[in-house]
Amino acid sequence: MEPLPASAYQQWAKASLCALVVSIAVVRNIDREEIMYDVKTLMRITALCFFAGAAWAQSGPCTERAIREASAKPGGSPLADDLYYFSPAFTKPIVGKSEEIKAGQSIGSSRANESHEPSRPERIVVAPSGDMAYEYGTHHMSFDDKQTGKHIDFTNAYLRVWKAVNGSCKLAANMSARLADK
Repeated sequence: MEPLPASAYQQWAKASLCALVVSIAVVRNIDREEIMYDVKTLMRITALCFFAGAAWAQSGPCTERAIREASAKPGGSPLADDLYYFSPAFTKPIVGKSEEIKAGQSIGSSRANESHEPSRPERIVVAPSGDMAYEYGTHHMSFDDKQTGKHIDFTNAYLRVWKAVNGSCKLAANMSARLADK
């Protein structure tokens, strides 16, 4: 069983705090009938606070689910216009979506039979507002170098930063490094 994401614990904490504040305000008499009424009211308010906490958590476009879905898509993730991208395939960082596309086409033209497995996120952390997130994990790929004919097969470790852009979650930064062969 997978552990609960941090946002679930934050949601529980908000609901508990809300319930505590309300319980202090609600419990005011020792009368048994009034206490039963207050307990029922407290339970309703606690449920309301809990579900309101769900609305507070990850309310923007960058949710854990959105990032997992984007990471699993073949063909890559949606890119922000001001993307920062660095990988061992390039001699320097690339800034800008259009520059990354050009560099990718240049690298791609030197490769044949290029194959990418879906990324495997190990951890995704989303801001409570859902406007930013980061993710790290691994990504396996292989290709044949057209110049040498050599087959290259490796796994990269990556760190990605996501941000909300016009109501959708886009990749803002991507840095990767090749893992050492075993």
